[in-house]
Amino acid sequence: MNAVVAAPMPTLFRSNSSRTHAARPALGFRTGISPALAYPETMENQALAVAADGSIWTLTMNSVGQFSHSLGRLNKVCDNKLYRPTPFGFPHHLAPVNFERAFFIQSKNNAAVVTEYQQDFPEADGFVKFLAALPDNDVPSAISAGSDGCMCVLGNSGNAWLYKGAEGWQKLAAPAGTRLLQVSVGAADFILALNRQNGQDQLLRLQNGTWVKHNTLQHQGVTWIGACEGKEYWWTTADMQKGGELHLMREDAIVKSFNIPKGAVGFAAATVRSCYFFSFELGGFVRAAMGIMDQPDQAWPSMTPEQKQIYNAMSKDLGVVDTKGVRSQYTNINSPISTWFSTLTDIVRPEKFTVTDWELVRDQLKTELAYVQSINTLSINVGLLNQSVGLIYTNTYNQVVKLMGLPEKTSEQPSGVINVILDQLANKLEGALIDKAKTYIGSEAVGIAMACYKFANDEMAKKHKLADGTVPLIIACSELAGILNEINLESEKARGTYQKAILTDWGKLSGCGEAITSGVWYWSPDTNYTEIKNLGPSIALNFYQSLMPVKWKIILCQGVQTYQPPLNPYMRNVPRYSLMFKTVSDDKQNKIYWWWACTEIGAGVEQQTDGPFPNQKLMEAIFALRTTPLDFFTGQNGWKLSVATVPGYRAPPEGVAWQAYENAGFPF
Repeated sequence: MNAVVAAPMPTLFRSNSSRTHAARPALGFRTGISPALAYPETMENQALAVAADGSIWTLTMNSVGQFSHSLGRLNKVCDNKLYRPTPFGFPHHLAPVNFERAFFIQSKNNAAVVTEYQQDFPEADGFVKFLAALPDNDVPSAISAGSDGCMCVLGNSGNAWLYKGAEGWQKLAAPAGTRLLQVSVGAADFILALNRQNGQDQLLRLQNGTWVKHNTLQHQGVTWIGACEGKEYWWTTADMQKGGELHLMREDAIVKSFNIPKGAVGFAAATVRSCYFFSFELGGFVRAAMGIMDQPDQAWPSMTPEQKQIYNAMSKDLGVVDTKGVRSQYTNINSPISTWFSTLTDIVRPEKFTVTDWELVRDQLKTELAYVQSINTLSINVGLLNQSVGLIYTNTYNQVVKLMGLPEKTSEQPSGVINVILDQLANKLEGALIDKAKTYIGSEAVGIAMACYKFANDEMAKKHKLADGTVPLIIACSELAGILNEINLESEKARGTYQKAILTDWGKLSGCGEAITSGVWYWSPDTNYTEIKNLGPSIALNFYQSLMPVKWKIILCQGVQTYQPPLNPYMRNVPRYSLMFKTVSDDKQNKIYWWWACTEIGAGVEQQTDGPFPNQKLMEAIFALRTTPLDFFTGQNGWKLSVATVPGYRAPPEGVAWQAYENAGFPF
């Protein structure tokens, strides 16, 4: 497999901004579920909430915090004493409005009180103030707020309370004979609630101070709803005990559905772009996102005839001869984008154009040029990251092949068939990259690089008449190196495709540009690609599990040890690192042994086999990669070596324990 030569690194484009808020709205690059916040760094989080401006807020036992994308960590906002904490309870006690304002429930004198935080409150008060107690001695149990500042509290009574500022609280009583199970605020004119009547879940909407049925759709088994400012909403049937689906709804129709494994808690959403939750199955906070690349095409902002003339005049002053103007040059890598930006800053307005129209067109073009520059620089850096990922694939593959004892020349490798799930390689690497490089490279930027690789995986799958990269690819062992090389080439092609798509669509360009400007998608100026060069172990196990079956197998052998007459059960030629065994004995110390030994394909299937056996360093390398000898020898958790039984072998009875594995090079 040919090595990828890294190009010289350009100047990296992001400053090490410490801002905590994000672009509005929060967005992902591609649609799907991906890691969000680092874990267990955020293990103390008792709740997570997001605002429509993309800011991510967290609640711990003693503080309210906000996540900094550029620093990859939580920043404390104010003190808090969590009301009745429970391990991994994830209560809905936090409701942000935007990056500088939030409401939350906290404990004061062992009572639940509603508190408001604002950056412009007096620092002497800790930037917080306590709101009036709920009427009727009700106790707040959950809280929700919209981007317009509308806030609603759910009480233990099953009724809701709308916060009216100086006017206090307005009671939003549950329909007769029911209790509200949840309330979610998208905005003042879009407040949803969930209740259950006659065993049926009902989604309600607040209309003129009264709860009415929101729509005629069935919402059975709902565990959470999340209203958004644009009058969309999310809802799920998944929870701690069972898996389910997460749906994004718009105008009473499903826009997108995601399959969610069990162990999902703490859902939070404020926009159509993304929904966050904690997944025990996936091991941390994740985000289901409607990606910017999957949004409908959006034309450039419309212009009046006079504004169109200004656009043409400015394009001409910039030296653009194409009749479509400066926008036609955004995909031209030789375009002097930064020079054009400076020229527009100093350009003189002809008297025939009004100041208002002139400034509107000029400022729009300057915004576009700034976004184009940031996208081009991001693309360069993603290309460098792709090269690093390619090197990781290449080096890891070569190390695995060498340790396994396979020929380096693919033409000399076994023709045995292997199964490879390409997306599994990318997912392993993506998780490791985000965990390792979150303080060097934004996780969203890593996600863009991985999107390129997943696109390439899908292209490889299509060439083999498969649906996508999630379907096992069945190929000859000798083909894998070539396919990995093709993936590297396809991923680079995908990067160019994505870049062009962004630069020719205003919706994609503005969304990505805002994200970069705000620091959600960032690239720290001191990024050093050597920081991620040792991520090979993240995918090495997948290579071992794919390649080992073409050379190695498991032999199952049974033996008896007695003293009268003497019988010897041992596999005397097999090194201890290459076997595991079970044994049972009677009161006379007679024993039955069951041996499971790893030998080369073609080795004799007999008790005293001479092998060949795998190298001890190979086995040590495998067992250092979060796999156990028991998994390896018994074909669990991804291991599928072929199995051959010595004549006379019978499986051990249920309940016989395996003896401790010994990593020793000498046989019995």
